[in-house]
Amino acid sequence: MTRVLHLRNSDRFGGPERLIVEQAARARRTRPVVATFARPGATSAFAEALAARGVETVVIPQAGSYELTAPNGKTATLSFKRIDADTIEA
Repeated sequence: MTRVLHLRNSDRFGGPERLIVEQAARARRTRPVVATFARPGATSAFAEALAARGVETVVIPQAGSYELTAPNGKTATLSFKRIDADTIEA
């Protein structure tokens, strides 16, 4: 079965998140995996709703950098820092 990754940066559970949960829970031809970011120690209503519906869920802790590795072994690093309440510098 084909796995499909949906990455959403949201800890809220509003309209778009509800749609993702419903579509992922109803999937029959694919195996959806939903990944979302969360602050360390914080709960995510979105991740909790996904898990309650039996959807494979990955919570990625927000950190100062992420290193991604492609199947061919190439890597890329994204670093960022918060400037103020509304601004993140990458």
